[in-house]
Amino acid sequence: MKKLLLNNWPLKLVSLLVAIGMWMMIIYITDPSTTKSFSVPITLENEDIITNRGKSVNVVGDPYVSVRVTKNRSIVNALKTTDFKATADFSKMYEDTQVPVTVTCSSSKLSKSDYTQDKFSLEIELEPLSTVTVPISYELSGEPAEGFAIGEVVLDPSAVTITAPASLTSIIRRAVVNINVNGASEDYTVSSKLQVYDGNGVLLDLAGSKDTAIDFEGEIGCNVKVFLIKKVPVIVEAAHTDLVADGYTYVGSTVVPDTVTISGTRAVMAQIASITIDDVSAAGLTESRTIEVDLTRFLPDSVTIVDDNKKAHVTLMAERYVEKNYTISSEAIHVINVPEGLEYKITSSAVNVTLLGLEADLASLSADDIELILDLQGFRAGTASVTLKVGLPSDACRQKGNSAVNVRLTEIQTTAEPEGGNGED
Repeated sequence: MKKLLLNNWPLKLVSLLVAIGMWMMIIYITDPSTTKSFSVPITLENEDIITNRGKSVNVVGDPYVSVRVTKNRSIVNALKTTDFKATADFSKMYEDTQVPVTVTCSSSKLSKSDYTQDKFSLEIELEPLSTVTVPISYELSGEPAEGFAIGEVVLDPSAVTITAPASLTSIIRRAVVNINVNGASEDYTVSSKLQVYDGNGVLLDLAGSKDTAIDFEGEIGCNVKVFLIKKVPVIVEAAHTDLVADGYTYVGSTVVPDTVTISGTRAVMAQIASITIDDVSAAGLTESRTIEVDLTRFLPDSVTIVDDNKKAHVTLMAERYVEKNYTISSEAIHVINVPEGLEYKITSSAVNVTLLGLEADLASLSADDIELILDLQGFRAGTASVTLKVGLPSDACRQKGNSAVNVRLTEIQTTAEPEGGNGED
C-alpha cells in the first residue's frame, strides 16, 4: 500500500490541483487587504489667473503625484490610473511658488481614507511673458524652368509677432518660409508654413510650446515673380578719348566680363540689348588704366544681374606715339594751281616728312603711301619756300611739323623754251 502511494504520480498531481483550488477558494472568500500605488498626472486648473498677470507657469520637478491605495484585493485590482484625478488649482496658489494638489477618486468603492498621496503641493516658477516681432524671410527650393529666374518675392504678412515665455522669445532668431520654385515659368502665388529657428538653426515647436501665441493664423502667402533671363554683351564707350596725355593716342578698351546674364520682366527685357558703360574717361591716359565698374548702375532698378559677380573691370588703353622720318623725292610732288603765265622749278631735290603714329601703323606705311601737294595759287614770279600739303592714307598717323620746298617761279618766255620747265600738272 505504501509503495502504491509513493509511486502513483497521477494521484499526486490530482492532490496538488485540489490543494491549489482550495487555496484560491479561501482567498476569494476571505478577500484580504492589499496596497497598490498609482502615478497620477497633475492637471492645472485656473492657470489663466497667471497668464492674465502676463506670466507663464513652469512646473518644477515631476508633474505627477503618487497615490497609495490600501483596500480589499478585489477592489484594488479593479482600479485604474484614470480612476484618479489630481488637480492643482491656481486660485489657491500661495507664495507664488506653491499650488495645492487635490486627489479625488471616481470609484464608489473607495473613500478618502482608503488612499494617500505623496505630495500635497506643486512647486512652480513664474516666468514673464514677452513679445518679439521677427521679419519673415524665405528660402527657395528647386530650380525654375530653363530661361527663367526668380525675381521679387512678396510675403503676406512680412513679419510675425510672437508672444511666449521670455526664455523662448530670447532665443528666437529667424522666421522662414520655404518656397518650391521647381519648373516655374510665370508669376504665381502659394501658401507656405512658417518655421521659426533659434540661433543654432534648431527648429522651434511654437505650436507645442506652452503659453505661446502668434499674431496670425494659417500659412504665409507668398507672391512669386518669375523673370525672363538672357545674356547681353557689355560695351564700353569711353569719354574724352581725345584728351589722353600729350604724345599718346587712345587705342581702345577691354572689359571683363564681356557678357552678363540679366533677369527682369518680359516688357523691360525686350528693351535691353546690351549694357553700355559710358562714364569712364580717358582724359590724361598714359598706356593703360583699369577701372572697376558696378554694372547695376547701368540697368533699370527692376532688372537684376543673375551672375554672382555684378562688377566689371574696364581697361582703357593708350599707346605713345613714335616718330618716323621719310625722305621723298621732289619728283613725287604733285603741283597744283600754277599761276597763269608763270612756270616753276622745284630747286629742292628731296623732301623730309616726319610722321607721328603707333609703331605698328608707321611700320606698315611706306614713302609711296605719302602724297605731297604743292599749291602755287597766289604766288608771283620769284623764289619762295612753300609748305607742302601732306596726304596720308588714314588718320592713324599725323604729320609732325611742316615740310617745305624751295620753288622758283619765272615768267614764260614766248620766244624761248622755258628753262627746266616741267609744265603744269
